[in-house]
Formats: sequence, C-alpha cells, structure tokens
Amino acid sequence: MCAIMLTKELGLIRIYPIPAEIRFPVWSEVSLTLDKGSDPRRESYRLQHFEITGKLQCPNTKREILNACIIKSGMDDPMDFQNQNRSSIFIVKPCWGDVEVTLSQKLPNVSPEDEECGWIVTQGKHWMKPYLKWVSDQGKDHTSHLGGREIYEGLRNNPTTPWDLMNNLQIMNPDYEHWMLMGNMKDKRNVWLCVHLHRLKKGKSGSIPLFSHPIIGSDTAWPYSDQKASNVEIVDGHPTLFTMKAISPIFSHGSINPAK
Repeated sequence: MCAIMLTKELGLIRIYPIPAEIRFPVWSEVSLTLDKGSDPRRESYRLQHFEITGKLQCPNTKREILNACIIKSGMDDPMDFQNQNRSSIFIVKPCWGDVEVTLSQKLPNVSPEDEECGWIVTQGKHWMKPYLKWVSDQGKDHTSHLGGREIYEGLRNNPTTPWDLMNNLQIMNPDYEHWMLMGNMKDKRNVWLCVHLHRLKKGKSGSIPLFSHPIIGSDTAWPYSDQKASNVEIVDGHPTLFTMKAISPIFSHGSINPAK
C-alpha cells in the first residue's frame, strides 16, 4: 500500500511501500522517519518509523490547506502539466456540475486460494470499478479511477449496496466542495487515479482563517517541485489569458489499496 503525506519541507510526498495493517487516517498529524527506496518517482519515500501525534479537526483549516495545495498549471491541463514535469502527485478542485461518478461491473476474479468468494485481496479481484468523470479548468475531459482505501473497503463491506458509498461522497450535492488527490502508477507513469476524494460542506461567508496554517510553505512552488505563476481564470467556460487568479507538523491526505 501507499499513503500521500503533506510536509512543510518537501510538500506532497508518497510513503511506499507500507504494510496493509498500518493505517494513516486522513488528516492525521504524523511524525515520520524516512529514506529513499527503490521507487523512482521523485516524491516517493520509504517508511522507517512513524508516530501518529494528533488529528486536524477544523474544517476551515482543512479547506485552507486543500486550497493552498491546488496545483497551478496555467493554460496546461494539470495532468498534462505533471506528466511533462515527471511528477507523480497533484491536487485539483473540479467544479460542481462537471463531475459524474460511474461504476464499471465485471465478473469477480477470485482465485482458488481465496478463503471465500468476495474477499478482496487486490483491486484487480473486485467486480466493481468506480470512476469519476471530471473536467479540468482548461476544458479537458478526464475519467479517473477512484482507488482509495476508503472506496474499496466500503465496496468490500457493502457489496450489495455500492451506490450508498458513492452517495456518501456527496459528489452530486451542490452544498459540498471536492478536491481530488491524484497519484500516478509506479510502472505506468501516465496513468493517474484518484487516491482520495476530499469533501467538505461549504462554509459560511467570513469563515476563512485569518492566519495561514504553519504546514503551508512559503516557497512559490510549494507543495510541488514546479508551478506556474498563476492559475488560468475561466469565464463562461473559456480560459481568460489576461486575468490573474492568485491564491495565497505533516498530514495524511489519503491511502490507496494495492493494485494488481
């Protein structure tokens, strides 16, 4: 398994591999000892030791951190931008109304070694594959596999009611904001999946924190190795070239089940 972490010094990083029994709940504050393993992706590190020290609770602070982590890719589609940079993680915030969830079904792929039919060892053995269809600010259509641990544990534990899990994501609820934490595959660098779908109920006006959380780095490229100076502004569905859009411990952002 792997987990995505956010650090002040390194920005967004990946911990890989980690044993399946180790869990980093989303928004956990974690103290880590890491080194570089065999994973060639720049953001990947190998876990030596960890201690969960707390958990972030305030939804307004979570929103501030997520918005600070939205990748600025200018006129380039964010996925294309990260492919060009040979990077492997980014966060994007799709617009409500441009998002749709689908479930692709197939016959279960269960081997004779499995203890019982329905026990999911890997995603490849699951008979449902959830996807999120979304459109980037630059107008490019994407279909991304929802591959987070939350998703597949939910499907495993509730095999007869998969849409209840999808409804819990609040994708079609206009009262919620969503952020997609995207990561690519180790051996297929241009194949991206949604590691975790963050969602928060929209806050009331005036609830934005007055001070930035200390996790947010001061470097203009943070939490990435490279960013554009600004994001493209979208007006009436079209990019506006001359309009500037400025945005001003370690947290677990999500974890992913092992792919086959």
